Amino acid sequence: MILKMKAFGKFLIIYLLLVISVINSCNNMVDKGKPNILVLMADDWNYPQMLGVEDPNISMPTFDRLAEEGMIFENAFVNSPSCTPSRGAFLAGKHPWQLETGVNLWGALPEKFKVFPDYLEETGYFVGFRGKGWGPGRLEECNREYNPAGKIKTRTFEEFYDMKPEDKPFLFWFNTGDPHRPYKWASGLGKV
Repeated sequence: MILKMKAFGKFLIIYLLLVISVINSCNNMVDKGKPNILVLMADDWNYPQMLGVEDPNISMPTFDRLAEEGMIFENAFVNSPSCTPSRGAFLAGKHPWQLETGVNLWGALPEKFKVFPDYLEETGYFVGFRGKGWGPGRLEECNREYNPAGKIKTRTFEEFYDMKPEDKPFLFWFNTGDPHRPYKWASGLGKV
C-alpha cells in the first residue's frame, strides 16, 4: 500500500481517478450490449484521497457508488507529468512523445490522431463533456472543429443527459480542475 501511495503521489493528474462506469440505472438503452461510459478526471488528486483509502475527513458516497456499480482501474498511470499531453495520450491511445506538438502544455492534438470519443460516436454513442475535456491547448492548430473529448460541451451532466436521445448509449467526460492547487512561487525551495 505504501509503495502504491508513493508511486501515485508523483503525478500531477491521477488517471487512477479515471472511472469508466457502467450506469445500470439507465433503463432507456436499446442496445444492452453497449454500456454507458462516464470518464471522471481531476487535476492534482493524490492517492490518499482515492477510493478505498480510509480517510475520516473525506466522504464520497456518489463516487463510491459509481465505482461499485461500474469499473475502476487500480493500476493505471498517467503518461506525462503535465495535464495536456496526459489527456491527449489517453484520448489517442498513444504515448505523449508520439503526439507531435501534443507533447507540450498548450500544444495541439492534430486531427490525424483519431481519439476514442470519435470511434464511440461512429458506433452510435452520444458523446459530450464538461470542464476541460482535452486541454489546455491550441484547438485552432489541431485542425479540429471541436474539443477532442467531444462535440457537445455542457455545464452539467444533467444538461447533457437531457439532450441524449433515448435510444443511444453515452460517453460523458467529466474533467474538473478541482482540487487543482494554486502555484506559489518558490514554495518547494528547501523542502525534501
